[in-house]
Amino acid sequence: MSNNFNKKMKLQSGPIPVYYQLQNELKKYIEEGVWGPGESIPSSRNIAETYSVSMGTVQKAVANLEKEKYLYCVQGKGTFVATTGITQESLRYTLLREDFEGEDLTFKVKILGIDAIKGLQAANNYLKIAKDEQLYCVKRVFMSKNKPIVYNISYLPYNMFNDFKDKVAKFIDRMTMYEVIEQKYGLPTVRNKELFGIAEADNDVADVLKVEKGKKLLMTEMLSYTYKDKPYEYRISYWVTDKRKLFREMI
Repeated sequence: MSNNFNKKMKLQSGPIPVYYQLQNELKKYIEEGVWGPGESIPSSRNIAETYSVSMGTVQKAVANLEKEKYLYCVQGKGTFVATTGITQESLRYTLLREDFEGEDLTFKVKILGIDAIKGLQAANNYLKIAKDEQLYCVKRVFMSKNKPIVYNISYLPYNMFNDFKDKVAKFIDRMTMYEVIEQKYGLPTVRNKELFGIAEADNDVADVLKVEKGKKLLMTEMLSYTYKDKPYEYRISYWVTDKRKLFREMI
């Protein structure tokens, strides 16, 4: 918590609603890392006293930050900075089932490489960075009973993640990359969006997944966003779905 938070601050009167000004003030504490993921924020009364606003104003600002997935509330305990909430035991984005009520296939993750590469037009465009900016390329294969099932290729902005290979490599075979990035860089995943399609396996994909070249596979593309609606990962995944289907549940 900032040492200066309890110092009295005054919001401006004018056309911008006070609750919205307060919302942006609280957001700054999160985006600048003053309040880290999982940490509790000051009480509503403390915030109200610090900014000389009503409890109703605080509640509206906090509710809006909950909707934006910056905060979450636990009844009886307080309000906390949102965390990614994706664990190795519950890989929300790597669920394969035989039917709606079937059991999820379990995986072991094998790292194939973490390399700094030249910028790629599609990835750099999606990540909203200069076309010549370097990327980190992370290749992983998800294995089930020693069989390769999913091949993930992730691209991340090189300049956004200092010492990425040293900080991440030894963890992402037993933690999700989301968890590692949150722990090492203080950046939780706020939202994702995906595209689904069909692709033919090229030499690289066929070799990793042990299928014939040209085999039609499910392909997904995903963008992951952190604070300030910043895309930080562009991921392409190839799925072997001969016996199981990709499962998504919207809650």
